[in-house]
Amino acid sequence: PIGACSISIMATVKTPGVLWAQREDRLFITIDVKNSVDNKFDISEEALKYSGKNKEGQSFAVDLEFHAPIKTEDSEKLINDSRLFFTLIKKEEGDYWPRLLKDKRKMHWLKIDFNKWKDEDEEEDDATVPDMGSMEGFGGGGMPPGMGGMGGMGGMGGMGGM
Repeated sequence: PIGACSISIMATVKTPGVLWAQREDRLFITIDVKNSVDNKFDISEEALKYSGKNKEGQSFAVDLEFHAPIKTEDSEKLINDSRLFFTLIKKEEGDYWPRLLKDKRKMHWLKIDFNKWKDEDEEEDDATVPDMGSMEGFGGGGMPPGMGGMGGMGGMGGMGGM
């Protein structure tokens, strides 16, 4: 019929944002899917495959083919309302990987997690990830304890002769 139109809505699968960081022995991967449901994971030595939906019904999927193998038996995952977290153990401890993926191309959805990143040459005194919001000694205006600020500079006593 004239004037009638049919609209077919195809459910598109989006690639979620992925953050990553590493240490000599492990990888930290965060998949950014808020309110995820129907989560499916496949973790192998070579890849992490994820698919799922958010509560609004939007489908997400990502296939991370790793630069080098990991140990699947030691991998951990944590899922909360805003993200999916993975800690994956590298099969060969030692050198930092030059990139997360086998593919050398830049992926717009893959970014470094600077909150968890630690450079190779930084001392590995502990395996914890620092919480940047609670850096001791630098709260309240960025002044170290005891500095107290300049106070109002009232009168600048002792500066006579200027």
